[in-house]
Amino acid sequence: TVGMAECWAVRGQINRLQKNFTEAISCYQQAIRLQRLVHGQYFQRQLGGYWIDLATVYQEAPKTGTTEQLAKEAWSKALNIGRATNDWGIGAKSAQALSELYRNRKQPEEALRYFVEYIRYRDSATNLEKEKQNNLHELQTRYNDSIADIKKLQEKQVLIIRQESALREARITQTRLY
Repeated sequence: TVGMAECWAVRGQINRLQKNFTEAISCYQQAIRLQRLVHGQYFQRQLGGYWIDLATVYQEAPKTGTTEQLAKEAWSKALNIGRATNDWGIGAKSAQALSELYRNRKQPEEALRYFVEYIRYRDSATNLEKEKQNNLHELQTRYNDSIADIKKLQEKQVLIIRQESALREARITQTRLY
């Protein structure tokens, strides 16, 4: 099911690039329908991506009375998935698009509300990236420390082996002398 949904989404991308918006919308709707059948957080994030793609097609399509409203609904659904799955990328992109949409509609309060949410998601993503970098640095440091400790242990083992060998040699010499 996931593979079929991905195929429909790819067809949607192709039709979007060819400016065949009606077919692109149909393909993304099919991808969304199939992706909804699959459960799990990862698959919900995929679904959020499909909603973003559908909203983008609605925005690129020739303007009709309903395309703007359909784009708003698709962005809202993507944002809800971003909120539910803590996917800051989907959340930020959706909130930014909704802010822009309301700004164009001359609704500053709604535009500001979504812009604040966009900033929150963007900052969360930035903080997460910094945290990942810090964790990676800490792991690298621990790894390097572990390697140094292992080398010290190996050097001690070599020293012990040499000392045991010297002790055996001394015993052999002592036995011969006796």
